[in-house]
Amino acid sequence: MNPPKSVDKWLLFSVLSILLSGMIMVASSSIDMSQEQYHSPFHFLIKQVIFMLLALTIARFTLKCSMKKIEQWSTRIFVAALFCLGLVLIPHVGHSVNGSARWLGVGILGFQVSEFAKLAVILYLAGYLVRRNQQIQHSLSGFIKPLCVLGLVGGLLLAEPDFGATCVIFGTAMVMMFLAGMRLRYFLFIFVVMALLLILIAISSPYRL
Repeated sequence: MNPPKSVDKWLLFSVLSILLSGMIMVASSSIDMSQEQYHSPFHFLIKQVIFMLLALTIARFTLKCSMKKIEQWSTRIFVAALFCLGLVLIPHVGHSVNGSARWLGVGILGFQVSEFAKLAVILYLAGYLVRRNQQIQHSLSGFIKPLCVLGLVGGLLLAEPDFGATCVIFGTAMVMMFLAGMRLRYFLFIFVVMALLLILIAISSPYRL
């Protein structure tokens, strides 16, 4: 793994600003609850800082990885995400919060599978769009595979259910395909079909509506 020659300083500044803002919000909104439940006003803040440091450590490791290495691992990461999306639906394995089985973990350590799925879809789709760029720019058949993949991910997410994550992943995928050079008529056709499907799914359930 070779470190990058340069870092996008504005992107780094934006990320650090968001992290700092999040720490301030957690601290200001959780003092009373933290004191009441754990007899310490900064319990949730300390927990937030610990996970933030862990995330920054992982981010530093990721930054050292070459794009080629990430692309090589993208399919495996995506398969792992699919496995987790299926695993979270198994009773007593996935943790339910507010009626939705979205979490995996042991003890205090846990993660929301849909967040992992977002990253996995982006990595997999980016690699696919690079490898099949010519096919994508000239035919609709180049998008059959990613659309099937999105359908599978969307189905597993809706089974949790997690409609919000489904919309985010579909929207992100559409933007990526457009930037990859997809012909406008194909893009509009797929966009309209996806939009209609999401609208039908939304109105089919009172809580989504």
